[in-house]
Amino acid sequence: PNSVGTSVAQHSWFEEMKGSKEGRITYEWQGKEKTQYFKYVPEIDSYVTVGFYTADMYAHLAEITNLVIVALLLSVIVILIVLFFIIRNLNSNISNIITKMKHATQAAINGELASRASTDGISFEFAPIVDGLNNTLDAVIGPLNVAAEYVDRIAKGDIPPKINDNYKGDFNEIKNNLNMCIDAIDLMVDDTKMLADSAVKGQLATRADASKHQGDFRAIVQGVNDTLDAVIGPLNVAAEYVDRIAKGDIPRRITDSYNG
Repeated sequence: PNSVGTSVAQHSWFEEMKGSKEGRITYEWQGKEKTQYFKYVPEIDSYVTVGFYTADMYAHLAEITNLVIVALLLSVIVILIVLFFIIRNLNSNISNIITKMKHATQAAINGELASRASTDGISFEFAPIVDGLNNTLDAVIGPLNVAAEYVDRIAKGDIPPKINDNYKGDFNEIKNNLNMCIDAIDLMVDDTKMLADSAVKGQLATRADASKHQGDFRAIVQGVNDTLDAVIGPLNVAAEYVDRIAKGDIPRRITDSYNG
């Protein structure tokens, strides 16, 4: 304020400023270093300047720097605390998942196919992992249970209806094989019933078509046909001889060989 209205033309720094027209100068003012930015404006034939004491500027910069450092340190501390809790939570969840998977695996090894892993104690972010394991077990064990039930019923002579559920991949192949087995058994049962009904009706020449069957089923049907031939052949000969004798037509003695 003491310099208001006074001329600065006698100062060396003013001469330096006049020579440059635009820039920055540093000089001593009232015992302290001062920095001044300036620019000459021809329209008003004057200099526009902005000045400040260098020490004051550095003091403000030091204050800002300290604030930035403190803020960075606080940010690092907060980040480390958050990371600590995240890592601890992550380790806890991973440990729980491993434990539950081990239990589910052991249950499967022990044949406890209905056992499933629980999501208790697992955060919602990791629950889909356990749910995925349970869904996988359901997808695998469901068709196996159906196959086991069908095999059990077939082994007891209770032939179930064909499987109409939709399965994929290897499970669909198992389903198709079971359905083929049911078809083969049903066909054999139908032919056996047909032979029995024909025998009851006296249709002793009726036979099942063994070529419709495969493997051991064909052998079984062919065996029934052969058994009927072995039984009915001698009966037909005896019936013929009785009929001829009844008519007074005494036939020759039977020379064929029979067993039993």
